[in-house]
Amino acid sequence: MAFTNRTSNCSLGVPVDFYRYGCTDSRHIEAATNALMHAIDLPGRTWNPYLKAAARSEFKRRLITARQGRLKPIEQVKSINDHPSAPLFEIRWQHIRVVEPAAAGDDGRGHDVCVRLLHCEPPNLGVVAIGLHAHEKALISASHHRIREEQDAEILKAERLYHEGRPTNWGIGNAPRR
Repeated sequence: MAFTNRTSNCSLGVPVDFYRYGCTDSRHIEAATNALMHAIDLPGRTWNPYLKAAARSEFKRRLITARQGRLKPIEQVKSINDHPSAPLFEIRWQHIRVVEPAAAGDDGRGHDVCVRLLHCEPPNLGVVAIGLHAHEKALISASHHRIREEQDAEILKAERLYHEGRPTNWGIGNAPRR
């Protein structure tokens, strides 16, 4: 079955029950925000309190907007059409500021990274979005082939979580809403 040209629940203008797969309490937005922060907290990166707070705030703000069903299609949420084994979407952040290590005597060099939260929206569970896997998008400066390979590897991780959670409805029956 091909899952193409789908519109995300997160952009339909109606409230969405948002869950983070594996979260066992009602703090699903916080759990997804933590997963996104973990995805960009790479070895060697330095964080000042301002940049860390700004990234966390941007992640949380977009997740709340997703829960409100107000994301802009393509720009902020997009369906994943190239992987037909699972109906996946990605919530997108294009400009999250990070600081990479620099040469001796330098404080580092800041630049923006792209971050994704891959999620599913099983129709049998109502108007939901279930965050499965957070990752930093492959470097834009890499070759198209390398970028595609890295993105496919991340999508495969989300597909595995989708199939792993499917028999139990991703724990939704046991999870507090929102």
